[in-house]
Amino acid sequence: MKKCRVTAECGELARAEQILKARLKTRGIVICGSEDGDTLTIDLKLDRNMRHDSFRITGSGTHLTVTGDTPLNVIAGCGSFLRGSTFSASDGIRPSPKRGFTTPDCPFRAVYFANHFHNYYQTAPFGEMTEYIEDMALLGFNVFYFTVPIINLKRLDDEEALYHLKRAAGLFKAAGEIGMYNATTVSTSDTTTEFPPEIKATPVYDPLGRHGNFGNVVCISKKEGRDRIDADNRYVLGYFKSEGVRIDYVGTWPYDEGGCGCSDCAPWGAVGYIRSAKRAIQIAKEFYPECRSIVSTWTFDTPPQGEWDALSESLENEKWCDMILADSHEDFPRYPLDKGVPGGLPLISFPEISMWGLYPWCAYGASLYPHRIAGIWRQTGGVLMGERLYSEGIYEDVNKAVIAGLCADQNKKTEETLAEYARYEIGCPDTDRFVRMTELIEKNLASGSQYAAERSYEAYRISLEIDASLPEWGKHAWRWRILAIRALLDMHRFRGEDLTKNEETLTALNEAADIFHCLKDYDDGLDPYHERVRPVCPR
Repeated sequence: MKKCRVTAECGELARAEQILKARLKTRGIVICGSEDGDTLTIDLKLDRNMRHDSFRITGSGTHLTVTGDTPLNVIAGCGSFLRGSTFSASDGIRPSPKRGFTTPDCPFRAVYFANHFHNYYQTAPFGEMTEYIEDMALLGFNVFYFTVPIINLKRLDDEEALYHLKRAAGLFKAAGEIGMYNATTVSTSDTTTEFPPEIKATPVYDPLGRHGNFGNVVCISKKEGRDRIDADNRYVLGYFKSEGVRIDYVGTWPYDEGGCGCSDCAPWGAVGYIRSAKRAIQIAKEFYPECRSIVSTWTFDTPPQGEWDALSESLENEKWCDMILADSHEDFPRYPLDKGVPGGLPLISFPEISMWGLYPWCAYGASLYPHRIAGIWRQTGGVLMGERLYSEGIYEDVNKAVIAGLCADQNKKTEETLAEYARYEIGCPDTDRFVRMTELIEKNLASGSQYAAERSYEAYRISLEIDASLPEWGKHAWRWRILAIRALLDMHRFRGEDLTKNEETLTALNEAADIFHCLKDYDDGLDPYHERVRPVCPR
């Protein structure tokens, strides 16, 4: 069917209707106001009496209904329908055969757009950002996590900071308008680049190099240091409150960025961090009394310093937070799996989907490692109530889809998610071919083996076959372009070629940089970290 009629039973579903129509139209489907024999009708409905956090797809033939308990879950139901459908230039849409009731396995499904380094989330036009937030809702994410790029700012009261505060507030409102929860981080030791040197933190004990420190860190055992962090948190939260932004969750963070290793704060995760996290959460509740708190344990006990045990002891008698976040650079931490979650609280993960295996992180277009992500997820044995994925940009869009699939169904096969992605996002008719291409790219991600050149050539050959089979909208979709660029660049780089000396590869690198809205010409002093989030083309 090449025509579709979408109806919403009430004004609360106007955005869901708008979002569904836009995605269908992009894929060549004509949106019409009446139906005939070749028209698919999709009705959108609310049922507040349905099970919490659920949607239902019913109907047959040319008439379907997507029902949710909230407008956001109607959007999630539309996303499930779209990913299960097939799109082609000749036949239009072949509707998803999936029917029935769906409640995700994980109730907390957060997407964190790391807003710094002049990455995509800091530089993309506002309209692109809101459209991408809608895409996340279609995938089933229900929490939008965003922060002000404090580590890039000189002060919170200057013009640059005001720009970022306004942008963050606007994005929070956009997410809230489609029903997503909003979340942000409250500081425990990190601040802006300009601060009194006498309150500077002592570097933490970090013999393994896992904790990180950009230098904007103060000692909270000093009154002036505590006052600085308190003032920062009140300034940011006060601004959001004054702008009418709703904040539903606040998170605290121990390392990278953060931490003090002085005798009064160390070990940071066991001593100073707990004190400062409690204080920051209480300040958040001054502005948002109903907000829930998430305490991160990122890189706790690497090396062992009694950090997990100290947090467990602290929470035995005082439940001063609501959730625990656990994860690390490599395998999932064993402590909450073997000894239990501190305080018996709900546990969420922090899937790192952006930085593993490549440097710069988006060096060659798309970055994807779906099987690695799924493997680490399954180490948790189904104990997670959700996740807060870490994203540095849109170049790892495939990885977001994998996490969303696992949140919906903790046993979902990675190949199934990839097949859905191929059908919906680029209109690929041969999903097996797409899955094979991504497998080859992932195998080569951190590989220097003798088979890398052979695998990369096969992936490139498959990419050409896929490209020839795609509808026009799929050929030009940015999601396909960054995958095709990756296949091309891998073929050349695994031959040992200099990508900046070849006209074809240099053009591809610049195309990727344009898609990611990378800075092209900038002074070295503007953002020394931008090199991490831009392809390897010369600037």
